[in-house]
Formats: sequence, C-alpha cells, structure tokens
Amino acid sequence: MLRILGLSPVEQGLYEALVARPPVTHAELTRLAADHSWDDHTGPALVRLRQLDLVTLTSTDPPRYAATPPQTALAALLGARSQELTQVHQRMLTLSTQFHQVRGTTADGGPTEPVEVVHGAAEIDRYLTHVLRSARHELCVCDAPPYAAADQMDSNQAELELLRGGMSCRVLYDHGALDLPGRVAAISQTIDAGEQARVTETPLKMILSDQPLGMLQLDTDTAPSDRVLIVRDPVLLAALFALFELYWERAVPLRLRDSKAEVRPPGELPDADRDLLSLLVSGFTDQGIADNLAWSERTVRRRVSDMMSELDARTRFQAGYRAVARGWLTAAGEGHGVQP
Repeated sequence: MLRILGLSPVEQGLYEALVARPPVTHAELTRLAADHSWDDHTGPALVRLRQLDLVTLTSTDPPRYAATPPQTALAALLGARSQELTQVHQRMLTLSTQFHQVRGTTADGGPTEPVEVVHGAAEIDRYLTHVLRSARHELCVCDAPPYAAADQMDSNQAELELLRGGMSCRVLYDHGALDLPGRVAAISQTIDAGEQARVTETPLKMILSDQPLGMLQLDTDTAPSDRVLIVRDPVLLAALFALFELYWERAVPLRLRDSKAEVRPPGELPDADRDLLSLLVSGFTDQGIADNLAWSERTVRRRVSDMMSELDARTRFQAGYRAVARGWLTAAGEGHGVQP
C-alpha cells in the first residue's frame, strides 16, 4: 500500500514493524530483520527511512530506533507525491498538445487552434453538442440572458439527458435568468434531476467540460449572439475553471418550491421561511417569490419584514448575510441552462 509513496517492500515492512512496537535497540532490530528474512536489505532500508524522517534514532543509552508518527511522516510524503502527480498531469497536457499539433488534430477531433471563433446558429449548435458530449464527469455552466428562444427547450432536454446518465452539472444563474417566463419551472426540473444550482451576478455565459473544453458566448449585452468562442488551450481553460470556482463559492444556493434535490440539515428555521429566504437572497422580486410559493404579495412582504426583525437586519441583503452566517442556507440542491 505504501509503495505509492515510493517505499520498497522491505522499507514498508520495516516501518510498519517499528510502528507496531516501542523503540528498539540495534540488537533488537537485527533480530527483527532475521525474523522477517530481510537479511542484507535492512541496513539500506533503515538508512532511507531515516532520510525520509520515517524513523528516528533516540539519544538514549543505548540508542533506539523509533517510528515517526504516521499522521506526521506519511502526510508529508503524501503531500510531496501529490505535487509530483500534479506536475505529471500538467506534463501530460503539454505532451498531448504537442502530439496533436504534429498530427494536425486535437484531442476532441477539431482543428489545432487553441481558441476558435465559431459563427452561425447551425455551427454553434454543432459545437454545443460536441462540448456537452465531451464531458466525462462534470459540466460547469454560467447561465445568463439573453437567450435564443428556439434553443432553450432543446438545451434543457440535453442537460436532463446528461443528468439522468450520471453527469454532474453545476450551474451559476444570473439574477436576470430568474425573471424570464418559464425559467423557474425549467430550473426546478433540472434541479430535481440532480443539477446543483446557485445564483449570482455572472460576468459571462459559458460552458466548461472536464475534457477539458470550453465554449463562451460573445456579445451578450443586448441580444443572443451568433458568435461563440471555443477554447481548447489548457492554460486558458484552467483560468476559466478557477474563475467559475471563485463565483461558485460566492454564489447563493438556489432552492425552489417543490424541488426534491435539496437535502437540508435540521435547523430552527421553518421550511416555508427557509424557502422564502433562499428566493429572497437569490434576487427574486416580491411578486416572483409570491408566484413561486403560491402566496400573496402582501404575505411575502409581511413575512420578509418578520424575518428581518428576527435577524435584527436593516436591509434584505443584511438579512441574507446573517441567515447564511447562521447556517440557514447551507447544503442546497445544487436549474436549466447548458447553452452559452
């Protein structure tokens, strides 16, 4: 088992034997080696274990060999090996890029350019399908308006199929996405299928596949764009994944009425008020909250006022912050959107 950390069988056996007994003298160590038939390998193994700080020599009389606590010594070796594996992974990506550049291909079968601009609805749809199908385990999505209305139903269905096939999907929704007719129902459907959803102010629209492969929509300010950016460069993709994680950590978990995806720990806050609070900090208007919870707008305003009083908050933002600090909005089922 410890070979993965670079120990030989004799080194592993000697260390485990010392862990299982008090510090031993040189004579006791010799008898221990004979019992395990390590013979001439014991000396070199002991030298290396001391170099790795897995074994120490006490200053007692006579000196004794003692095993270093595993949680200290092995954790250090594990950290060093993790760094080595990370370097190997980066080297693999570099070699993969060189391999496909020489052959005029890429790992996803496309052109060799690390970044490519794609024009036109048909080409965008083709690349969208390719990005979705390229994912092995997870998709990360930033979802925001404007949308191409004709494509919304198809993209929602595509995500549902991926989720039902076991794919992990994390989606960051812009507040503006929640105000569009039919969006809340679509989001609730994908949450129930297993999507993890959070709400924030998203800086861009994109899909990131763990291929790794990315798709970013350009010109998102006013109307659905007919241009997207396909990203294959591993360094740029790593930066985009880091950006997604940054926004993900700061976003508010989204909980929707009747969604079965959320598993919430027990707490002092009633379910109805937790639903209200989640929608409130997600950016829903009073009318949007009323529609989602099947309440009147007047009831929403009254319940919000009561909650702010309970939290001793002067603003809705402060109420949300204090609720999160109390753990009232943790562990959300973490809605729609796999189109850029």
